[in-house]
Amino acid sequence: MMAMNLFLAEKPSQARNISTFLNANRKREGHFEGEGVVIT
Repeated sequence: MMAMNLFLAEKPSQARNISTFLNANRKREGHFEGEGVVIT
């Protein structure tokens, strides 16, 4: 099982910035996903 890191952002704009920095480019309903990371 792969470990995932979860990042919680206060605002959608913060989530977009964090996802860009972490290369989490898969946008899902309410969150972004990347290799081992989820930003919501």
